[in-house]
Amino acid sequence: MDTEQNDDLNVLDQPANVGEAQEGATDVVATSAATSVSRIHDLPCHCWKTRIPKDKRIAQAPVALSLILPQVRAELERAIQAFNSLVTLVEKQADEIQDPAASLPSDIRDTFCLRRETIAAGFDAAIVVIRTTPGYVCKQGSAEHDRRYSARHKALTNIEDDIARSLKDAEPLFKAREELLLAERRHRRRKDIQTAVRALSIVTIPYSPTVSALFTAADLFGISVVIAIQRAVFPDADDQLGETLDRVVSLVRDLERKVGEVKRLKENLEAVKTKLQAERMHPIATQLADILDMVYRAQLAVEDVLFPSCDKCTCSHPVVPIREVVSSLQVMAEALECQEMVDGPLASLCDEQCAVVDRVFSVLRTLPRPIAQTGSH
Repeated sequence: MDTEQNDDLNVLDQPANVGEAQEGATDVVATSAATSVSRIHDLPCHCWKTRIPKDKRIAQAPVALSLILPQVRAELERAIQAFNSLVTLVEKQADEIQDPAASLPSDIRDTFCLRRETIAAGFDAAIVVIRTTPGYVCKQGSAEHDRRYSARHKALTNIEDDIARSLKDAEPLFKAREELLLAERRHRRRKDIQTAVRALSIVTIPYSPTVSALFTAADLFGISVVIAIQRAVFPDADDQLGETLDRVVSLVRDLERKVGEVKRLKENLEAVKTKLQAERMHPIATQLADILDMVYRAQLAVEDVLFPSCDKCTCSHPVVPIREVVSSLQVMAEALECQEMVDGPLASLCDEQCAVVDRVFSVLRTLPRPIAQTGSH
């Protein structure tokens, strides 16, 4: 099972008094049924992950069930065949399988672990086929579907608010930029006046030396004023001022671009939401969702029997008895219109055999998964 799907499974801790349930089959079944129901909070949702407006899969017409069910059945039949082989192994070597599992012969441990991974892979593949089928959408009222939409919408809103705050915090910088531009214009105006005065002082020399001297004095005074202003306000004006103004302009453009990008993403999210709501109206969406629900419930039951619920599981009995697992598989097979899928040892277990299988699986299920698989389960 992929990481995201398993992260979404809120698996509850096993009952603390499981050992007491040994006293009666009724207590075991009641406890397992209650625990199984509590585990199934909601199906994992992948609608928002795989759907974007330009996704070609959205534009495709829904696929007929007749084209999808054979592949789903094939994957699940592979898993059930592996499960049957495990039941056969248990029946043949039940006397050799005792607690703790680490003391078991390597051939038994290796066979169980290999078949267990085959079963898990079969269910995972079937679920992937269903949820990636054009036309599949989570059921109306799916809490996980709505939660993922809300999480994405909230994340975009938070980003939008952060950018708005950044723009507000940058307002003093924008005002300072305007003041710098105004001061720079005044500075250039003074330099232009100084240039004009210098020209007049030169032009009036032949006509009026006195006037020329006055213009020259004004020119010198203007030079001193310009130099003083440049040192106080515009040091290295040609470089630093231009660089500062460019950075401010770049900051404004970057923030405005991010605002536009966030708005575009929110529009895309709403477009996907509208598209998904429209797809839910198609009968194929309901049919696929119902089938996935049955497969998912069967998968949880199988995993409770074959896998430890935690890395340090000390439970001596599976959460779900084998009878419950077989019942879940039969309901799944009926939803797939393939009742004959559940056959072999699984379909013919008597009460005595079920007790043996439950005992042996309670030992074998504690075997650790391979490192590559442990993190994703």
